[in-house]
Amino acid sequence: MTGANRWRVALLVLGVGLGAASLIGANRLLHSSDPDGGQPAKPTGTPLKGGIVVLGTVDSDPPPSEIGPPAVAALSTVKKVLVSDGQVVRPGDPLVQFDDAQAKAKLDQAKAELAAAEVDVKKAEVAKKNHEVQLTRQQAAIQAAEEQLKLAEESLRIAKDKLEKFLTLPDITSGTARTEAQKQKIRDEDLDIRLLQSKVLELRAKADDARKQLSSLELDPVDLAVEQAQIKVNVLKATVRGAQAAVDAYLVKAPKAIGGVVEQLRAVEGKTYGPATREPVLTLVPSGKRIVRAEVQAEFAYKVAGAEGKKVTVYDDTNFALTYEGTVRRVATSFLPKRAADVSLAVSPTKVLEVEIDIADPAPAGKPPLRVGQPVRVAFE
Repeated sequence: MTGANRWRVALLVLGVGLGAASLIGANRLLHSSDPDGGQPAKPTGTPLKGGIVVLGTVDSDPPPSEIGPPAVAALSTVKKVLVSDGQVVRPGDPLVQFDDAQAKAKLDQAKAELAAAEVDVKKAEVAKKNHEVQLTRQQAAIQAAEEQLKLAEESLRIAKDKLEKFLTLPDITSGTARTEAQKQKIRDEDLDIRLLQSKVLELRAKADDARKQLSSLELDPVDLAVEQAQIKVNVLKATVRGAQAAVDAYLVKAPKAIGGVVEQLRAVEGKTYGPATREPVLTLVPSGKRIVRAEVQAEFAYKVAGAEGKKVTVYDDTNFALTYEGTVRRVATSFLPKRAADVSLAVSPTKVLEVEIDIADPAPAGKPPLRVGQPVRVAFE
């Protein structure tokens, strides 16, 4: 074998050896295990106490909120972006203003209709007061007509009494008593009696007419007119509230109970969103408390039973030298799919027992802070 051939063989053997070593290393990395068999590998390079080590993810409490576009039926266009990535906002702060011109036009129309309806209510109330005055005046008119009628009837009675006394006297021309026919003729031809009788009839008709006018006024539905006008106002007030809510919807705000940091701001001026748009305008990561959601496989669930209140160690998944102290807050009661964003696409998503862990200090001195969404490992004692 020549020297050149010997070098070729040596290089070939070396290449095969390196390839085998790489495959073995990759296999161990992908299928690491400990002496217990099947249990997830514990972080190396850092001494740990007994227990299991599971994967987990840092989360906020409450979790991050995906702030969506306005919940409106029509297309809506971003008019102005009021925040930027990384900006800290308080609960209820405005974030993104969408074009609300059409909604404001409807609001102005509803307000105008409401103002007109409120004027109608005032008119109806004035008409009601005027109606009450008319009732009072009509009642007074009836009383006056009845008194005039009573006076005329009394005058007629007196005049008849005087005439009857006169008729009992003898006729001055003949000196004899008048016959009944003569008396009746005198009665029928007495002008004063006839005038008084005519006056009584006139006043009686006047009193009857006044009572009929009062009945007509009492039937006038002025109360119903006020009620109907007020109902219209109430309906239009609801319309205005709805129109105002529609205008308010075009201004996207931070939730009333959540403040935090703006992340993944997607909204830009001029961008149009539709009713079926699923992309949020931004993600709001709440400030404050940080927790870890550990994922325990079914075969190790028994090892975390009753772990509430116990201490755990949280490791940075990329650097096991970085550790954080935690306390188990809650062990879930059910096995549910992982919270990963692509779980809905999986045919048979892995189900895990979620353990919520409170972090004592997510940003201890000399260590980088735990960030929402960061992968970690959790060692249970």
